[in-house]
Amino acid sequence: MNQTMHINQANQFLGNNVMNPQQQQQRWMTKPTGDPSGLAYLKPLESLFVNQVVSMSEFITGIPAQAKYGVFNDQREQVYFAFEESDVCQRMCCPKTRRFDLHIVDSANQSNWHISLFFLAYLIFAIPSNILMRYLGATRHLSLSMLAWGSITVGLAFIHHDESTNRRNDFICIGIVAASLVLVIILRICLMLENRWRDNLSQEKYARLAAIKEPCDWHPQVRYVL
Repeated sequence: MNQTMHINQANQFLGNNVMNPQQQQQRWMTKPTGDPSGLAYLKPLESLFVNQVVSMSEFITGIPAQAKYGVFNDQREQVYFAFEESDVCQRMCCPKTRRFDLHIVDSANQSNWHISLFFLAYLIFAIPSNILMRYLGATRHLSLSMLAWGSITVGLAFIHHDESTNRRNDFICIGIVAASLVLVIILRICLMLENRWRDNLSQEKYARLAAIKEPCDWHPQVRYVL
């Protein structure tokens, strides 16, 4: 998700459409034939020029943002787009000693489709998760979901895959967590606030709700099970 966000930001400042290379404003270098690797762009080059992308908010406030760069050849054709992976705490608290993870993509930008796996995993697990929550209750379902999520993350730490496979696994796991945890947390908070509201009813509101016969959930003595 961070990669797509950075690319969208770069589109505003570089005038590029990295997500759709067929509709670009900035000229991209044509990839040499016969070599499918991403380093094929570098073979015919003698020099590279790097332009840093600085947002207007960063220029005015002086607050450092995630570093973004456009890499061009000597004919001013864009070869790569590079962006840093860092968070706000790293940039604010330790700007000179923070880790330096740089992602570099070309005009093909083949890795961006991985974000769709998040929505696919969410759609697949959202309905079963809600059905399971109905029978287990919000508290028990939340506890089991946290236990399952912890087990999955520990297991992923011992699996060695290439970067592309790891990125797909991350999006799938995030989609599962969003389906099983986020909805349960929201529901639990809403039910907790509803129970608290019923505990502090005035006599007038208590009498008004007690007069409602259907549905029975409106009765002021009813408390939702958390």
